[in-house]
Amino acid sequence: MSRDIGAMVGLPLRDLARGLSAFTPIRGVGAAGLPAPLREALQLVSGVLPDSHPERVPLEGVDAASLAAASDFLSVDGPSDRMEEAFVRVLASAMQMALDQLDGPAIPLSETIATMRLHSGPVAAGVSAERRAARILLDLYRARAFGPMPGLPLPTDPAQDRAVRLAAFAAFAWLLTNREDVVSEERLVLELSVALSVSLEAEVLARFDDPDTLAEMLRSVSAKL
Repeated sequence: MSRDIGAMVGLPLRDLARGLSAFTPIRGVGAAGLPAPLREALQLVSGVLPDSHPERVPLEGVDAASLAAASDFLSVDGPSDRMEEAFVRVLASAMQMALDQLDGPAIPLSETIATMRLHSGPVAAGVSAERRAARILLDLYRARAFGPMPGLPLPTDPAQDRAVRLAAFAAFAWLLTNREDVVSEERLVLELSVALSVSLEAEVLARFDDPDTLAEMLRSVSAKL
């Protein structure tokens, strides 16, 4: 799937998903006559449309205030302890939902290790939110904050590693995107982030070697949501 799909369609994926959910004639067979970028976007969002999840459950432990604080943690210089606490809690919830969507194993985020890593040095100041997010994501990943036995240098199962990286990337991209007015709608945006991350899997996974290219990928994906 093209990285430029969002720009070519001309709509954030969340708006496209909501529009398509109310306009069923162009879904399925009717989509064959649509331009390629729109067909690709339709395919991407079809699995997370509201009628596919009529009882979408809100993210556990995430309210409007904690989500705003978690997003602010990535975007402001000198974030507060309250922002850090909210960030770790919201990230853990988002990671679990993303892993569920990926049909991956239960791979918890160790909130203790995450907090210790964030305390081990000041969050980078004077950089963009995407660069800060990329540095934090890579630090948590390399510190093995995610896993059935977090923090231990055990051999990594390739399928588990794939799920961890995609789920973490999707969660961070979601935290970087524009917030919804109603917090109950945030799960749809996170589901779209997971779907888009999977569609760009090879590019996403290749970026885990370098914080600068990872930051650019986070910027690109979050802008499309």
